[in-house]
Amino acid sequence: MPKPHKPGEIRKRIFKATGVAGKRKLAELSRFDIQRHFDPHAGRRYPARMSSDASRIPIEYGARQWGHIDFMRNALKSPALAREIAKDPLARIEFERAIFDAIQERALKAYAEEWSALSPKAISRLIGRAKATGKKPTPAIANQHNAAMVAQEAKAMLQKGKSVTIVDLGCGGGGTIMPAIASIPKELRSKVRVILVDLMPKGLRSTKQKLMRRGLNGEGQVVTVRANLSKLVENNKLAQFFGTADIVTSGAALHHVASIEPTFKGVKRLLKRNGSFIFWDWGHAAWRAPRLVIAPEGTRVDKYGRFYEKGARTKHAEKGTAFIGRGKTRGVAGNSPREHRAVREILSTWISLLHFPERRKAEFLQWFDRKAARGEPIEFGKYLKRLEGTRRESGLPQAEIKYWEGHRPPELYHDAMRRIGMIGEKTRPFTMYSTQSPLLYQMKVRKA
Repeated sequence: MPKPHKPGEIRKRIFKATGVAGKRKLAELSRFDIQRHFDPHAGRRYPARMSSDASRIPIEYGARQWGHIDFMRNALKSPALAREIAKDPLARIEFERAIFDAIQERALKAYAEEWSALSPKAISRLIGRAKATGKKPTPAIANQHNAAMVAQEAKAMLQKGKSVTIVDLGCGGGGTIMPAIASIPKELRSKVRVILVDLMPKGLRSTKQKLMRRGLNGEGQVVTVRANLSKLVENNKLAQFFGTADIVTSGAALHHVASIEPTFKGVKRLLKRNGSFIFWDWGHAAWRAPRLVIAPEGTRVDKYGRFYEKGARTKHAEKGTAFIGRGKTRGVAGNSPREHRAVREILSTWISLLHFPERRKAEFLQWFDRKAARGEPIEFGKYLKRLEGTRRESGLPQAEIKYWEGHRPPELYHDAMRRIGMIGEKTRPFTMYSTQSPLLYQMKVRKA
């Protein structure tokens, strides 16, 4: 007689194999085949090895085009486990759920490993190179725009004598919340409460101290919550603030989760009725698949890049490949970048961020345009292999940052909000791209 299924046992095995069950690094804890799937370029020379962990790719893309789910199913399903899953529906549910959760946990751990290894000098150098691009806005400028929207909302309530609670998700060192508080008159700040949410204790402490220097009382007005952004609903400390937030804000932090729906469920729980969710993030489709093909003019590309349509004709992408459209990014008010232009921009920007001179960036743009014109696959990882052993910009070391990220076009955020009932089926949240860059967008959503 088969042994009865023990709840949690399958989950433990999957988390252990995926490298997220312990405190040591993913490369040390993960099973070899799983580590190789998610970090395939780790053994390469610079810069090809700077691809990072593929668990960071949005699950909307990672599940199919990157093959994460099928790979994990096949890699983890031993003959004994396959028999157990076939016989027991609860075991099958746990198996599927555990795979999904393990990928999310791996993404968070991969981000934590990268950022904990970055030196302050490396971060300053990164920001400096973003500024050096001239026409392109830096994260600081995006935070200023975000702050203006948050402050406008907060001041409208404060001037009526109301108190205001603001939650900052992924507060980091305070880049998003500090300019917002600075924009609120000093005489009104006594009625502001700020709840800082982040996984990094150092960032929480640092931002709290900065807010206190801005006149907020450290005990009553600033609350720090160490929390995983994909598990906001499950955080006991945060639960006491459900339904109390007038504003939830975030700056370039939401893409740090592989699946965004659990995060949005947390935002929905935090907000009061008619409360506002105001944030900015990076948005493009460059990580839809390892290989990208620019679709022909006049085609309509599926939001995941799995196929395109032209008249009565439908063409499906091959395995490991996704299409990129030539039309404008959907779901955006005002300035809307063309999808392939945003992809071109982010990939060429990475040539600079990896510390290669401008002529290398120009060469990449020519290569990209040739591939796009011919409808040939664009494989950024393979292109970087060309740069192995070539000279970087004078005086600059190897970069410490890695390029696979969880960036999503805004339409995928809209869809997730609709699925959890945060907005109505026909609601179109205010979404606007920067007029200077096809990579940064602002979004404002009011809870119904």
